[in-house]
Amino acid sequence: MKHLITVVIFIVMPILMSFGSAASANEKSAKPTFYAVMQHWMANGGNLHQMTTVFGKQPIKSGEDALAIADAMKKIPLKTPPSYDLLSSNLFTLLGFIQNVSSQKAFDVVVDKALPPLRDILKVRLKNPQNREEDLMFLFKILAMYQQQQDAVLIAQIAQSGFGQGHYLWSLIFEIFDKDHDHHQLLIKQLSTPLPKGVIAIAYLDLVNSHAINNNLKEHPFNSPAGIKRLKGWLLDTDQEKFSYAQSAVAALPFIDKPKPLLKIAVNHSDINVQMEAAWALAKLGDAQGIKRLKQWALNVNTSRVATRYLQELGLEHEIPPKALKPDFEAMAESVNWLTHPNEFARAPDKIELLDTREIFWPPTNDKRWVWLFNYTYDGAEPGQQADTGVVMAGSITFSLFSETSKQMKPLDIYGLHCARELASNNDARAPQHLTAEAGVVILKKYNPALGL
Repeated sequence: MKHLITVVIFIVMPILMSFGSAASANEKSAKPTFYAVMQHWMANGGNLHQMTTVFGKQPIKSGEDALAIADAMKKIPLKTPPSYDLLSSNLFTLLGFIQNVSSQKAFDVVVDKALPPLRDILKVRLKNPQNREEDLMFLFKILAMYQQQQDAVLIAQIAQSGFGQGHYLWSLIFEIFDKDHDHHQLLIKQLSTPLPKGVIAIAYLDLVNSHAINNNLKEHPFNSPAGIKRLKGWLLDTDQEKFSYAQSAVAALPFIDKPKPLLKIAVNHSDINVQMEAAWALAKLGDAQGIKRLKQWALNVNTSRVATRYLQELGLEHEIPPKALKPDFEAMAESVNWLTHPNEFARAPDKIELLDTREIFWPPTNDKRWVWLFNYTYDGAEPGQQADTGVVMAGSITFSLFSETSKQMKPLDIYGLHCARELASNNDARAPQHLTAEAGVVILKKYNPALGL
């Protein structure tokens, strides 16, 4: 369900290196100021990333440093250099610092002095077909973050032109225009007539659906003959790879004037996710059939996680069946939901069963909690093809270590391996040097002496 928008901001995190070979012995012994490094680069050129990695994750706070970034931005060529790669470019380094501004003073300097040359770069490079779409769209995202009216207009114009209409980055760009963005209403209005095309249209639909669901939209842009035609087209599309488009279309139905014909199509759609979205839409419109269907799906581990979330979003927590709220059931449903994610198996397992559960002190979260292990099986696609089996853990970070764990292992060893991995991912000082089950078990025993682990 694409109702809740989360802004994803890519922050460039440089790693530590030295200032440069031109520095004297005394200069090398002392850390140079950010301003001095920028001035050195503007005067002498070179690899800006290598020259600024000494500052690590240091945020940009002072107006002086922000001004140095703005001055450096003016040194960036308007046209794309030969053999250009954005990720290794001086421009990308500057964009990283622009994203890491942490004071109002620095913010104001960037808006006043750094964004104008960035806009100039973008406008010139848009005219050059050799540029990769994602490079330019990354610049759109930077402009969107700074919430300037002219940039909202510019982004809307570029989207309406169809630029990058097949690119996923439009979703990330539009997600920035949430209720807290100063010009989200302007962007929404600019794109309403005519509606965008391709993937841009879906990204725009998800954006306006989010605002409508949160009561932040007076009129849904797809509540028009052209909009209804688009929604119906997505609902009738039989391409499985575009079923998510149908799901987005259904989320708009509570906000159009005559939703019943499209709801009928959605309820009978071949995809379970579209069917559940249709039940949500029905319930949103006050239809008891929608609530009934969501309650039924809440009792199935394959669909429970989504169905219960929909009921919660609708303010119908009291309608969730008690069985769906039992810890063992919830943990299994959460595990199935993780396995079903497109980045994992993209469907529910053919079989899942409890392997182990216990209450222990879990070092990665520094608290006592229940944890679970579940065996899962995916049958072979063809007769005689070997099944895909594994173990998924729930209770902390729901995850399967795939080839590293199996149901033949002792449950404690599986917990130990997850513990070691999770500590390492948290950059916890207690993480063992070797991320093995044995090392993790040692840590678990240290914190759980009374459990007889």
